[in-house]
Amino acid sequence: MVHRCRQLGISCVAWESRRPADQASIVLVTPESAITEDFMTFLNRQRLCHRLDRIVIDECHVVLNDQTNFRPAMAQLGRLLVAQAQMIYLTATLPPTAENQLFQRLRTSREKVHLFRARTHRMNVGYRLWQPTVPNQYANSYDWVENPDIVRFIGDRIRRARAQAGRVVIYGPTTKTVEKLAQLVECEAYHSHTIDRTGVLARFQADTTGVVAATSALGMGVDIPNIRSIIHIGLPRSLLDYAQESGRAGRDGLHSEAIIIQPNGFLRPKWDPIHEDPVKAQAEQCRLDRYMSPNCRRVILDEYLDSYQRQYCGESDDTEQRCDRCDEHWQANEAEVESELGSELGSEPGSELGSEPGSELGSEVAGQLGSEVAGQLGSERNGPVPNTSFQMSDPMVLSHVLNQPADARAEQPMEGIQYSQGPPEVIELTTDSEANSQRSESESVGFRSQVGSMSPIYRRSIEPLGKRP
Repeated sequence: MVHRCRQLGISCVAWESRRPADQASIVLVTPESAITEDFMTFLNRQRLCHRLDRIVIDECHVVLNDQTNFRPAMAQLGRLLVAQAQMIYLTATLPPTAENQLFQRLRTSREKVHLFRARTHRMNVGYRLWQPTVPNQYANSYDWVENPDIVRFIGDRIRRARAQAGRVVIYGPTTKTVEKLAQLVECEAYHSHTIDRTGVLARFQADTTGVVAATSALGMGVDIPNIRSIIHIGLPRSLLDYAQESGRAGRDGLHSEAIIIQPNGFLRPKWDPIHEDPVKAQAEQCRLDRYMSPNCRRVILDEYLDSYQRQYCGESDDTEQRCDRCDEHWQANEAEVESELGSELGSEPGSELGSEPGSELGSEVAGQLGSEVAGQLGSERNGPVPNTSFQMSDPMVLSHVLNQPADARAEQPMEGIQYSQGPPEVIELTTDSEANSQRSESESVGFRSQVGSMSPIYRRSIEPLGKRP
């Protein structure tokens, strides 16, 4: 965020209590710091000097997290209303059924809110579930990740992603599992106990074909366009978490995938419950069971995240990536395409790509295959690979709804709800990354209350995502 703002000539700094940035146009602050006395004093000083235009809370859906040990400061962000400034709340994943609960926790109400909602739809991401058969000796644990078939499968997804000059993120449920994954595929591990988390993330971002194994700590602040594959080891803790984490795939608009690996017949280990409250755990398990059912994956996701009804992938657009339920032969189709390409290039499929997990692409054939796959990997059924430029019509992008007259001040609470797609401009505001936080940089839902004055800084032209470095 700081880097992007500097490119646009906007003064943006991270909050430091010892050096308050009174002259900065944008100040980035964590929830934990935002509720401190020092920051409240800073806000009051800015307001008295008529320099406080608005307060933006990104990833506001995380205040819905009921885990008692998950960043308790999030539940207190409603206190920021005392600053008497315009409030902007952003999130990419807010189920309609959770809207009222969110308003309540943010100490506001639906009557005081203007809601802008777009579909949380990612047509270039193929959602898949792979259920291998593994020995019962791995039951009630995540040790099944060491099974040779699973290691080979992960290695194959890495190889395919690298052939398209793309990255891979492997999400593990526990720190121990993530460390084991990192050893198996020869990559770095990222979790709350990683000593050099900043360095791990920087190296992953610098490597165009990088691989990282991570817990949900790899979340907020991660905006990498060419992640080709998001792999989950075991079921996620919630469907909302999965929507966030899988949404990091394919932000450049190219075909990508989100795969859950869950051994056939295995359940979540009893020592690793979804939620500490049995009632809430059961409710979330029901949502995950529906996603695991024989139904189209998109049907379940769209219904939950947007209350959108559909029947199958590609229902209204033939170029939409099919899930494994709508394309049951997706693995065979991939093998066929790779075999054809390998024959054309005069080599065995994958022979030049390295068969071991984490192996590097080191031959000219591999480089040629990467460009071929990028153009041809979409099957006839899936349609052509989209243009590499980011599509501003992508519904995961929150339109730039902040550009309004400087004197647009509402003395009375706003009534009703307004739905809008907005013009094809986007503004993104983020905070620094924290352990166990979730992130989907291209936001699709925002709402605002207590409309106040607006500084000219927000009328700057925002460069489209596709042109950003």
